[in-house]
Amino acid sequence: MPSGQWPRHLAGIVNALRPTYAVMRPRELGDLQQTYPAVVAAYRVIDRIQVDKSAVDLSFMGMSYYVSDNDFTILRRVEE
Repeated sequence: MPSGQWPRHLAGIVNALRPTYAVMRPRELGDLQQTYPAVVAAYRVIDRIQVDKSAVDLSFMGMSYYVSDNDFTILRRVEE
């Protein structure tokens, strides 16, 4: 990767940095699997967090927020 240029998506960042842990949404994980299959092979799923959107109430003083992020997969790099 040329100096000063960083990927603009999480899959590219994981490929460039190879972090010990990565927490990804389903679409991000799919992008990683499709774009960098060799990188995915170096990781194992250690947990998945899913929250029922209807169980989360993000309303406060008349403001209400939509829950869009409710599914995360936690990956851990396998030691070589």
